[in-house]
Amino acid sequence: MSISEKLTLGPGETLRVDGSHSKGFMGEADVTNYSVLDASGNVVGTVEHIEHTAVKGFRVTNLVTQKDSQGKVLTSANW
Repeated sequence: MSISEKLTLGPGETLRVDGSHSKGFMGEADVTNYSVLDASGNVVGTVEHIEHTAVKGFRVTNLVTQKDSQGKVLTSANW
């Protein structure tokens, strides 16, 4: 499943990957940060996607949080 399906993107808005890193006891959480760009290429928000793999049982869960340029949460979804 694509994270774009969980986001509230306006017409012409796209995502740009800004960076990623791992966190947690054994690096079980992969965090990817995105910028939301409007049609002109201006940054109008941010997205953080966390993919967590449980050490015990290897169950994978995802969390995506979209914020506008003022830091207000627009979308938050788990799957």
